[in-house]
Amino acid sequence: MKNIIFLWISMFSVVFLFAACSESDRNPNAGHVIIIGIDGLSPDGILNAETPVMDHMMENGSYSLHARAVMPSSSGANWGSMIMGAGPEQHGIISNDWRVDNFVLHPNVVRDDNLFPTMFAVVRDQLPEAEIGAILDWNPIQNFIENDVLNYLALPSDEDETTIEAVNYIKQNIPLFTFIHIDHVDGAGHRYGHGSPQYYASVAKADSLIGEILQAARDAGIYEDTVFLLSSDHGGVGYGHGGNDPREMEIPFIVYGKNVKQNHILRIPINTFDTPATAVFALGLDIPFEWIGRPVKNAFLGNGDPQLMYQLNNLYPAPDIFPAGEGGYNPPGGLFVGESVTMSIENPSGTGEIRYTVDGSMPGEMSPVYDGPLQITENTVVSTRLFDNGRPVSAVNTGYFRMLENPDGHGLRYSIYEKDGMNLLPDFSTLEPKERGTTLEISSNNLNLTRQNYVAAVLEGFIEIENEGRYRFYLASDDGSNMYINDTQVVDNDGDHGVITRSGAMNLEPGRHKIRVEWFNGGGGYWLAAFMEGPGMERQIIPANILFLDD
Repeated sequence: MKNIIFLWISMFSVVFLFAACSESDRNPNAGHVIIIGIDGLSPDGILNAETPVMDHMMENGSYSLHARAVMPSSSGANWGSMIMGAGPEQHGIISNDWRVDNFVLHPNVVRDDNLFPTMFAVVRDQLPEAEIGAILDWNPIQNFIENDVLNYLALPSDEDETTIEAVNYIKQNIPLFTFIHIDHVDGAGHRYGHGSPQYYASVAKADSLIGEILQAARDAGIYEDTVFLLSSDHGGVGYGHGGNDPREMEIPFIVYGKNVKQNHILRIPINTFDTPATAVFALGLDIPFEWIGRPVKNAFLGNGDPQLMYQLNNLYPAPDIFPAGEGGYNPPGGLFVGESVTMSIENPSGTGEIRYTVDGSMPGEMSPVYDGPLQITENTVVSTRLFDNGRPVSAVNTGYFRMLENPDGHGLRYSIYEKDGMNLLPDFSTLEPKERGTTLEISSNNLNLTRQNYVAAVLEGFIEIENEGRYRFYLASDDGSNMYINDTQVVDNDGDHGVITRSGAMNLEPGRHKIRVEWFNGGGGYWLAAFMEGPGMERQIIPANILFLDD
């Protein structure tokens, strides 16, 4: 009986709260909101592609190119966060195939259909008569949306059909709230690689499609009374995403339209779950306490920038180290056999001063100021950061320089395997190798893969330890990987995932020890790299000069 009474009180309270927010009570910044989500759009894409529409929106709006996705940097988790105002820890969407009948972590609050309350529900509950629509190029987003909150739902098959659906809907229905998802940029990243000419071409096309949507608002007569929000779910590296690399995690966030400040850089932390809170704020509605997203109020006129207690870590891009990595996840530096190398650092922002270290430590205000190229003759970890008036104003960039005088006897033997449908490391004892070879380093770069998808590798040999003590080993991989030292598992990074790093430690005596690394790629982007640290050894890519084919 007590439970029934409590339920009726709770329902009455919710009804009273939303009833209190009548049309006359609102103080909106705009009468309409259109959210445009471009899947896989990175800040790099905007900076390097032809994007006159997005450039205009930034010059005449408020923006950040350092907003962040949630982890994992996969589509399901992030589109869920963008429409639900909270992270996966709250809404429970941690995979692309999440459904109300297929989940592991239940939402911590629900409105209907076992779903965490979306922005569509928040608008519907406070404005029951509102026209609300969603056009979803990536159709699985529909699984995250309540059944009773949309007037219009379209599930087109490509970016062109998506734009046509959006344009027609806006012009014919004059919606108060619209969400448009466009998917082809992510597809270009997976097929051709992030940063490729084809990727930038896809960003340029997305820009033109955004222009068509803005024009539809003009044709509908609501352009001057609309706030446009543009963002993404993740960036990418190489052919994939899903890890925690800044290039995967950083996304654009653009606010443009009525009552929005012009040419205003948002120098505050912004997360993808702040997008729906900002949209609801623009409409003058109440933001649910259950959401953890905060409205980016300082994007709008009459709202000052907040006074931060601590400095931002990304005011400017990190200095560039050369030689640079050869695309994808490759860090600056490289392996140099029988030669030394000249290392240089450049400042892409043109302001501040570059400070650096050559022992793997974090650059600080007492670190040397870079004043010219350095000759690298031994294994060296270079870290660099931009400083302004003695304060760090960029992230840290790290380069790994590995030197090997003579390759004879060095490296590991590897075998390549194929198995369809892998989502975990296979039982290699049941498979026959498709290819064999040797590699000087533990890296997917150096493997002669027989195919890109559903492929696996085993690397075996010996690692030479100089000093007795406890060593920590790291595997960064997409997808899964394991490492064994002397037949004992030291790192478990198995599973179907983007590039993530896991580690393990063990005590080792001087001498050579057996090492075995297993790795697989299920589909899409792939990567494998191994790091270590220990007595007298800063964290670094496992050097080629301590890997041997035989004991």
